[in-house]
Amino acid sequence: MNLRMKILSGFVILALMLMIAGVWSMWELSKVGVSVKNILDENFESIETGKNMVSLLEEEEAGILLTLQGQWDKGRNLISESDKKFERKMNYAFSKITIDEERTKLETVKNKYVKFKTLWEEPLANKGGRESLKWFAGDVRESFKEVKAAIIEFVAVNERSLYKTATNLETHAAAVIMPGIIAFISALIFTLLFNYFVNYYFVSPIIRITNSVREFVKRNVPYEVKIESNDEIKELSEAIENLVAYVGEAGEEE
Repeated sequence: MNLRMKILSGFVILALMLMIAGVWSMWELSKVGVSVKNILDENFESIETGKNMVSLLEEEEAGILLTLQGQWDKGRNLISESDKKFERKMNYAFSKITIDEERTKLETVKNKYVKFKTLWEEPLANKGGRESLKWFAGDVRESFKEVKAAIIEFVAVNERSLYKTATNLETHAAAVIMPGIIAFISALIFTLLFNYFVNYYFVSPIIRITNSVREFVKRNVPYEVKIESNDEIKELSEAIENLVAYVGEAGEEE
């Protein structure tokens, strides 16, 4: 390999190392970004769904109170609409489950909501008997609070998951930084090795050639420089050796 190719190959290897490190870092960053975004989006959607469920539950409670005040049509319409929306939101939450604890909490919400719905569904449909403030303040109100507490627990699970995901970003950041660190260390080691080989195969032979030529000029010391590599430096040394021999022969003839 000639001298030009040796130097060029060194820079090409260094450039490849840096390029691989850059691609690796970008790939890790992209992978982490997509993963974290998906988790955050899912947790955020579940939290918003839980908050909407609480609002709808409160609307049902307001609808029950309206019926107790004698506003049957308005109250039952509000209860019916809120109930349908609540069921849709709950089914949507089930479709977005990402961790087992979410499913457990949602199952609790579902069971308690069925119990809550059973309390008001028949009395309000039949328009009689149990639709009193005492009934509302007792069984209905207590069941309402249980459903609401279960929903809040479901929201809390997603909030904790959201916090855990944000905390784990530090670990993911380390994974993204690692390729850069590896590339820096590798490039440093390669640079030191490259510098060593440049000195060994290029700088040192030139210094030996220069010193030998000076010794020949000053003291007529024979030129003896052995070059191990097969490149332009060796060709230069051989050319100088021939020149020195020619000059020596010419001097002897005179």
